[in-house]
Amino acid sequence: MLLAMDISISSLWRLLLLNSLVFGIEICAAAGFTYVPPMLLKSGMEDRQMSLVLGIGPFIALFLVPAIGATSDQCTCSMGRRRPFVLILSAGVGLSLVFIPYGEVIGNTLGGSPYAVAILTVGVVLLDCCTQACFTPLE
Repeated sequence: MLLAMDISISSLWRLLLLNSLVFGIEICAAAGFTYVPPMLLKSGMEDRQMSLVLGIGPFIALFLVPAIGATSDQCTCSMGRRRPFVLILSAGVGLSLVFIPYGEVIGNTLGGSPYAVAILTVGVVLLDCCTQACFTPLE
């Protein structure tokens, strides 16, 4: 009876940890995508360009996710097969959440408005692609 209780508590703990990771990624993606369209329009993009930028991330993820899956099946890391990819993709989400709000400041420091738009675009594509790809190993 005690052993069965330990297994169920351990399983519940692992389930809560996994769901907290998915919850965190969902919150980051929701926060990022809430501010993305107004920031893209504020940076000087037209509606058509904004639609293109918002569509690039899922398009890249369409090809990236199967490649990540095939690579993770061959992974022999001590952390496991999926965890290294989840960590790298989560770092990509974090980096994109720096690029999105501070893209204008970074771009203006580098040389002006075109750099700001480019950094914002890279942040949006990185956020969309990494969130889409990060959910696959977690499912």
